[in-house]
Amino acid sequence: MGRLKKPKSGCFIPRPLAARFLIPIPALQEQNYRDAFAKRVIGLPGETIEVKGGKVYINGTILKETYINEQPEYEMPQIKVPPKSYYFFGDNRNNAYDSHYWGPVSEDYIIGRAAKIFWPVNRIGPIR
Repeated sequence: MGRLKKPKSGCFIPRPLAARFLIPIPALQEQNYRDAFAKRVIGLPGETIEVKGGKVYINGTILKETYINEQPEYEMPQIKVPPKSYYFFGDNRNNAYDSHYWGPVSEDYIIGRAAKIFWPVNRIGPIR
């Protein structure tokens, strides 16, 4: 992640962590994705992530997600985030192309932190 601060669990809890920009991982590059993604950090290295019953679980504890409009309508089996990798979800859970499709992302692909929403115009402001 170069000079950017790595997401850490201790000082950033409660979740979610701030959104990060990431460049497409090789699997996405093979699908001709070239533009950066802005996604929310959900899982840190060593944590387990699971989606069941419309809830996201981190290390067996339900993640409180006040920033999404609807709960996930999919299930995702438990996964342990590898060292130096992170798990990302889009806020639009049921229409997001994110780690629940392409898996953990190495810290080498994280290129910045998202701070503001600029589109749509009626939602301009800080990311919460």
